[in-house]
Formats: sequence, structure tokens, C-alpha cells
Amino acid sequence: MIGMFGADPAIQSENARAATTRRYWAAFCLVAYLLYVIVGLDPLAADGHNALNSDGSALNQLTALGLALLLMLTTWHRGQVAANLALSIPVLLLAAYTLMSVSWSAVPDIAIRRWGQAIISIWVLWRASAELGYARTLWYVRLTLVIVLAMNYFAVIFLDHGIHHYILGDEADIIGSWRGILNNKNVAGPICAFTVIFFAMDKRGLRGNVRWVIIVLALVFLGFSQSKSSMSGLFIALIAGLAIHSYDPRSHYAATIRSMILFAFALPLAAVFFASSLEPLVDPYAFTGRVRIWSTLILYAQDHFWTGAGYGSFWRVGDATPALSVGERWVAEIIPSGHNGYLDLQATIGYPGLVLAVLALVIIPLYRLLGASMIPASCRSLFFTVITFCAWNNLAESQFIDGKAVDQLFLTIAIALIGLAPLPYLNWKIPAFSRGR
Repeated sequence: MIGMFGADPAIQSENARAATTRRYWAAFCLVAYLLYVIVGLDPLAADGHNALNSDGSALNQLTALGLALLLMLTTWHRGQVAANLALSIPVLLLAAYTLMSVSWSAVPDIAIRRWGQAIISIWVLWRASAELGYARTLWYVRLTLVIVLAMNYFAVIFLDHGIHHYILGDEADIIGSWRGILNNKNVAGPICAFTVIFFAMDKRGLRGNVRWVIIVLALVFLGFSQSKSSMSGLFIALIAGLAIHSYDPRSHYAATIRSMILFAFALPLAAVFFASSLEPLVDPYAFTGRVRIWSTLILYAQDHFWTGAGYGSFWRVGDATPALSVGERWVAEIIPSGHNGYLDLQATIGYPGLVLAVLALVIIPLYRLLGASMIPASCRSLFFTVITFCAWNNLAESQFIDGKAVDQLFLTIAIALIGLAPLPYLNWKIPAFSRGR
């Protein structure tokens, strides 16, 4: 009952208890889903490729769906469609476009399964982060990363699995690389990089000594993982995050700086557009042989520029893979991804889909981040570092719109939290950004 002077105290107390309960469940689902994707249900699998093919496992599908349903049932806001849907309009458009691309896939059953897993992953992380707010989400993400770091060191010290002792595909130099409890060094590398980022860029709630111990341990593990793409990505991302710390959206030069940054992050779109012209200028064995893989994607995109093969329909689809018809056979049989998120998106959802993906996942979130004056400098630095790392790492790894991709996990969380701040050009009051501070 509503009285003359505001809400009934009993109703206020009930609402507070309900909000607390929702946050508890959101925290559980956030941590559980992160561990499910990062560590997996079979972390000690002998072959690192098993995790890459695990999207077809019934247990994996049921786990992802179960966590999504649990989050939906425990955090449902009655009558608030936007809050329950959670995702931004650009991301919803991207989801619709990728779903449409399944209609021209040669393997629609595989494509729709991978699409469902990707959308479930994005929704769970987005919804949980929005429910928790910035400070709580940051705390639980850090907790998860520390748990994984501890498990990784335990595996290296006590388990044979912790260090690569065999050749994966044709990469002889992978022997001796640390992977910990994870499936391979290309998962361990980004996880260590994100651990450094989440502990280095925002100090809130951390003691100095503990913070630096975790950062050093993560850097040591990253070094022994020999993940060159993660090392270079972390270096560039940290510099970018530190540089943006002094940025003021209200300054006279803010619009110019913002335009230059957005232009820089859009450059991969131009590189992909002119990829066929640029390819002859690059050594095929450069970037640890990745150029030979990229050639397959570029050749296919020349004939399927607008549509691609359909979402999730290029790699790991058996004899139906288009790579068999345009590239070297070893690429089609051994390689699980294109090792370039931008080229992979063009090969699967076409150039229009690639543009939409970069806009939804990179450009528009950056525009909001650089234009929202209410976001504290430390938060802005953290978000900018995460986005920079993901954008850079996708030049060497395929991590966009993938339910099992590490980069996409943390990119989704960053975008969700950025979305809690008001749009730069509107004076909307959205208090959720400060929730939990």
C-alpha cells in the first residue's frame, strides 16, 4: 500500500530483500558461467582441441542452458522487458543478423547450435553484470580470475597436464609452454592478460601488496605460456589504458580525440576490405604461419563477400568446410579457427556482418565510453584496456561472437557495464552504473 508520504516500509523492505536475492544469484551465475567457459567441464582433457569441439557436447549445452534458465528465473524483473532482455539494440541486431545467416549455411544444425551458445553466453554475462553493477561485477570477476590463476599454478607444479608435452598440429614450439588447468596456451595467455588488466587498471577494494603479487604471478605465467599475441596485446592495451586515464569527455579536444580513437579501431575493417590486395605483400610464413591460414579466408571471401558461409559454418564442420575447396588441405583438417577474428567474421557472416559486429562490439561501446562524463577515470581506463586488448588480440586469434571464446567473455562484461552509463548525447539518469559502489 502506498501512503501519502511514499512507499510502505514493509514494501520497501520486501523490495530490498528481493534485490539482494537477485544479486546473490546473479553473482553465482556470473562466476559459474565464467568458470564453465574458461576451465570447462573436462579441464584435464589430453587434447587441447577437445574444448574447441565441445560445443556439440550435450552436457556442455545443458550446462549453459541451465545456468541461463537459473539466472532468468532468479533475477526476473516483473514488467521490465528491457531489464530482462538486457542486450543493447546494436547487439540485438547483430544477433538477428547472425541468426539470419544460418539460413544459407551448409550445416544449419551445427550453426544454430553454435549461435545459441554464443547468444546464451552474451546474455548471461550481460544480464548478471547489469544486475550486479560495476563494483560487484569487478569483485566477482577478480575472484574468478584468482581462482583460475591458483588452479593454473597447481596444475603446473603437480600435474603433467600443466605443461604442453606434445605437438599440437604442426607447432613444435608449443612443447614446454605453460597452460595450467586450461586446454592450451592460447587460452592461458588471454586469461593471464585479463588478470593483469582487472587488477592493474582499477585499484578499488584492493590492498597494494596483494594486488601486485597477483599481477606479478599472472605476468610470470603469461611469460611461460609463450602466448606472443597475448603478450603484445597486453602491452599495447595497458599503454592505451594508461593514456586514456587523463581523458576528459568535457574538454575542448574531447571530440577530436574521440574521433581519432574510433577511426583507429575501425581500421581493421579497411584492412579486411583490401585484404586481397595486401596479401601478396606479406610473407606467407609470417606471424607463425598464420598468413597461410588467412589466405584461405581471403580466397573464400572473394567469392562470398556479402554473405559468407553462414555463422559458425566455416571451421570444425567436417567435410562441409569451405576451406577444403579454397585452401591447403592441412588448414582445413587441422586448424580449428582462422586465427583472425575479423577475417573469420567476413568468411562466416560476410562483410556487412563484419561491419555490424565491429560497430556493436567495439565502435559504439567506445563512443559511449568516451562520451559519458559520469564514468570515473579508473573505470574508463579499465574498459578501454579490455576493449583494446580484445580488438588487438582478434588480429591473431578468432574471439568475436563465440560462446567459448575467452576474449568475448570479458568484452561482453565491459560492454554491459558501459551500457549502464547514460548515452553521451542524452541526459538520461540511469543510477545502475553506481549500483554496488
